Amino acid sequence: MTKIATYHRAGFPVLWIQTAEPDRTTAVMRAALDDDGVTLATWDLLNGIVLPSGKEPRQDPVEAIEWLGNASGATVLVCSLLHRFAASPEIQQAIISGAPKWKATERQLVVLAPPGVAPPVEIERIAHVLDEPLPTAAELRGVVDTLASENGVKVDADATAEALRGLTVAEAENLVALSAVRGDGSVDVSDVQTEAATTIKTASGGALELARPLGGFDTLGGLEQIKSFCSRVVQSAEGRGCILLGPPGTGKTAFALALGAETGLPVYLWDLGRLFGSLVGESEASARRTIQAIEASGKCIVLIDEIEKGASGMGGSGSTDSGVTARTMGTVLTWLSDRKPGGTYVLATCNDVSKLPPEMTRAERWDATFFVDLPTAEERERIFKIHAATYKIEEPFPAALTDGWTGAEIRSLCRVASMLGAPLAEASRYVVPLSRSRSDEINALRKWASGRCVPAGAPESSAEEPKARK
Repeated sequence: MTKIATYHRAGFPVLWIQTAEPDRTTAVMRAALDDDGVTLATWDLLNGIVLPSGKEPRQDPVEAIEWLGNASGATVLVCSLLHRFAASPEIQQAIISGAPKWKATERQLVVLAPPGVAPPVEIERIAHVLDEPLPTAAELRGVVDTLASENGVKVDADATAEALRGLTVAEAENLVALSAVRGDGSVDVSDVQTEAATTIKTASGGALELARPLGGFDTLGGLEQIKSFCSRVVQSAEGRGCILLGPPGTGKTAFALALGAETGLPVYLWDLGRLFGSLVGESEASARRTIQAIEASGKCIVLIDEIEKGASGMGGSGSTDSGVTARTMGTVLTWLSDRKPGGTYVLATCNDVSKLPPEMTRAERWDATFFVDLPTAEERERIFKIHAATYKIEEPFPAALTDGWTGAEIRSLCRVASMLGAPLAEASRYVVPLSRSRSDEINALRKWASGRCVPAGAPESSAEEPKARK
């Protein structure tokens, strides 16, 4: 937690603290300031100003700010929801006028705001912004230990604390208690993880969702080079992430999920489209909240599917959203560059490179860019055997029939054949491969990737050119 006493001693007149835990932040500040003999008062719309000695009936925010200038002795006023009034000229004038006096008299105004909510431009050079991180695994472990000892709960404290990463202390307490009630005094880690994922999804506005991998690399045919690379790099202290470029249906998303199952790391799906809201500043704030949740989640894999769709309009002349997309994606790009390596491993898939801005692919944002081409005959056979076993198809691998097909199309062939109870040749009439409908686009993508990307398949393999079929 922020050592607010240090900022008070240094004479900062206004602190703007972005926190998801206002009560906890206030409690920590109170303990720190008590040691320095500083009075901490709080203000909210219902109670007005609350002091250790009693209440001051000043619900009006301007009156509360003016009260701070007349307080006796060193005083810190912590305000809840004042950020909702910060756009008011009266509030801004009260802060601008009061700040010099507070600095000279050991007084300080503290505004508690949600993560990602910044002060208005009129006071941004006066209010010092602090970002309170969510609890660490060690802090959450303390929460779990306390609950277990006080209530006689049986729990794997380390695993449970790890499953709670990305939550506030209050949310963690609630989920552990819920699991203990469901388990008759025993906490189920998987139950906690499921509930935590739901909480994180809600907190991120639906942008971040925990995926459920169905299997590891044995459920995914081909892609040998990227399997070998990522399975080693994802555990490295320097790992950042990879871009997976290729036509739809070639296994890019399936690879990310399989990597999570193979390494035992949780996989979060980050839907960039969910970041964008209708209010001014809402999209950028949503991006920051999501990033904070990701950072607090510890070691994990984050999958940004079809990243070019979220990045479209970043700087094009045809942008009509007043720069919202550019600013929001700028926040994401900054995080991709500045985040500490070895924590979150990011996998981004892309189907259309023409919509991907060049700054998205620059060095040090990613470990490598892989091109996931159409599978070779050998890879198609491995893919077919996996899905044939799932759908109980007994026919041999139809090499000629599936020439130029993606893995998704081969799976669809097996599924349709199973549903119809028909031979593969008959079922193939209902599957139209991309190599037939979009061969020019696939060839253009392959041409662009040559020399720019690393092949995702085995180095010695190369996919056949898509063929137009009659």
